[in-house]
Amino acid sequence: MPSWHRLRKKYHYDEFTSIFLLICSENNDINVAGEEVPAIGTDFDGFTDPPDEIIHMGQLPRITSHLKAVGWDDLTVSKFLGDNSLRLIRNGWKK
Repeated sequence: MPSWHRLRKKYHYDEFTSIFLLICSENNDINVAGEEVPAIGTDFDGFTDPPDEIIHMGQLPRITSHLKAVGWDDLTVSKFLGDNSLRLIRNGWKK
């Protein structure tokens, strides 16, 4: 059974919402490459447009709530929401 199907069943997602698909994508990233890799970008993780449920940047806490609801700990959420990107930029610029 694909991981998205298990997540959908376990956390009672009735629909394939954009946030649900983002969570599936990021869980896969973590399973493949570890929690030091995923990071939200200015376009919300490479999607062609932001998740439908997020109208503006002020609603980013909604993504955080969903990540926490599926079991992400505070450190992993923090890495995804900016710490991983900041580390990459600092290492790239050697600052």
